[in-house]
Amino acid sequence: RWTASVGGQASPVVADGVVYLTRRTVGVYAFDAETGEERWGYDPERPTSAPIVGDGRLYLVGSRRIVALEEGDR
Repeated sequence: RWTASVGGQASPVVADGVVYLTRRTVGVYAFDAETGEERWGYDPERPTSAPIVGDGRLYLVGSRRIVALEEGDR
């Protein structure tokens, strides 16, 4: 069991042992689902939707664009 401070509303998605969540103004973050340890963060420079995971990628939608990230991108 673990907790993480997300500084407001967050929209989590869990895939392959990772919890991904967006914070309304500060980007997207990944946490280890087992330990809660933050694995990485990414600032898309604009607010985005809740993360979508598929085909080994993390997708973010917002401000008339789509961002697709792979593990090595962060």
